[in-house]
Amino acid sequence: MAQTLYKLPGTKGDQLRLAVTRTYKAPGQQQIIPHRFTSVNNSQTEPDTIGNPNLKPELALGVDASYEHYWAEGALLSASVSTRRITDYTRNLVSEIAP
Repeated sequence: MAQTLYKLPGTKGDQLRLAVTRTYKAPGQQQIIPHRFTSVNNSQTEPDTIGNPNLKPELALGVDASYEHYWAEGALLSASVSTRRITDYTRNLVSEIAP
């Protein structure tokens, strides 16, 4: 994470903030081991599971920017925007595999 703060010259309390983040999330062991884990109650809410050894880690890049204006003690106006780009998003799916 990298963050910067720029105080606008000639103003009493106006400032700009900018932050850039990069995150990494590795899949869990059960998500990548290609062994079938059976459930005692194989149903829609508790299905059998199998891992996917081809899973890649999730990578995310985020940018946050904001403008802050201080009027008086305890009075603040802030406007901000943010965006995230996630690649190789990992999710759980329930699907039927015919025997």
